[in-house]
Amino acid sequence: MISAAPLAVNLEAARPLSRSSYMLRSACAFLAVLLCCAPVAQAADPITADEVLRRAEAQFAGLTDYECEADAESRLGTKTETGSYRIWFRKPALLRVKVLAGRNRGSEVVLGDDGKVHGRKGGLLKAIVIRMSATDGRLRSLRGLPVTEFDWGSFYRKLRERGARLGAKTVLATRAGAQAPYELVLTYHDAGKSIREVYRIDPRLWVMTEGEVYEDHLRVDHVVFRDVRLNSGVSDRWFRL
Repeated sequence: MISAAPLAVNLEAARPLSRSSYMLRSACAFLAVLLCCAPVAQAADPITADEVLRRAEAQFAGLTDYECEADAESRLGTKTETGSYRIWFRKPALLRVKVLAGRNRGSEVVLGDDGKVHGRKGGLLKAIVIRMSATDGRLRSLRGLPVTEFDWGSFYRKLRERGARLGAKTVLATRAGAQAPYELVLTYHDAGKSIREVYRIDPRLWVMTEGEVYEDHLRVDHVVFRDVRLNSGVSDRWFRL
């Protein structure tokens, strides 16, 4: 015996819709289309230095690798040193740096997956690879910054550490416009000097594009990152000499 329930459902479906029901269903369908086509809401614009730094840290944590070029300048007393570098980085801590201009032009340094540093000079001595100590002066800038800490993660870590000092203050500077980078400004005192560090974060890529350090209003360190390529697919083999 066939149940009458399906027949009742079919009969209900066959009834013509009233004008009010038809308008209600049409409105619901139109609303559903609007919701499906609406753009995904973007995260709110950060309003504090900590929010900007957390986004930059999150971007770095989510990367597999990146490569870029960097122009750096350091000042110590009456001495000034400039250089340009090509940088490759791969998680968790693989780093390769080639000196494009400046002291030791043509030289390359690699921090491998074994945690050891190897380097070689350019030119005729390029085939000679040597093991280098982490304290080797050739790995450090005029002011002592080691090339093995040239990745963004190291800059963010140091910003956090110095920002936690007693009396230190980190603020977000007023932006010049919607396309302008975010500027994190850290101020503190060290060895009797007034220190100001400025970190500029790209609002699209959420990576550091520039950094400056001032001692008593004199700029002593400056680095600019350019030609940035995120997740370029560089392999582990590239971090061997």
